[in-house]
Amino acid sequence: MSQYRSFSSFLALLTVCFLASCRNVMPGNFWSRLHTDYIIQNISDQGPRGGHREILWESKKPATFSATEIIQFAQTHGWKFVDSSYNYSGLSKTWHVFNTREASPPFQNTYFDKWAKTDWKLLQFDSKWTRESEAGSGEFVTSYGYILLNNERNMMMFIHVWGE
Repeated sequence: MSQYRSFSSFLALLTVCFLASCRNVMPGNFWSRLHTDYIIQNISDQGPRGGHREILWESKKPATFSATEIIQFAQTHGWKFVDSSYNYSGLSKTWHVFNTREASPPFQNTYFDKWAKTDWKLLQFDSKWTRESEAGSGEFVTSYGYILLNNERNMMMFIHVWGE
């Protein structure tokens, strides 16, 4: 009987440890705690070998979100701000660097394609995670996390793909 109780205690402890560590297993999960009242889409598919997360926020009031606040929030969660030189034109559906020369997209994402109906400024962060550069290649690169902020600053979206 005491072996059964010891095993049950071990399983309970293991379950508690697993649940307590889930926040670290799901990269970018902390973004779902930013401006929770404005989240209108929260998509997450996490598996043992990789996953993706997309979040869309929207407010009726202009200037609800700011790049400074977003960068500080990311940094308090261990993400390093990398770049803000990319802009997206919803009208022409093209990316530009420093609003001048056309550039190739910094990422491919079907949710962005569906949600991007206006102009966006891209904030790029090093998530300290990696992703496979091409499926099956075995070559891993930095998995950047992206926050896109529209010009009116009443919409923003988060995009992060990691793993294989």
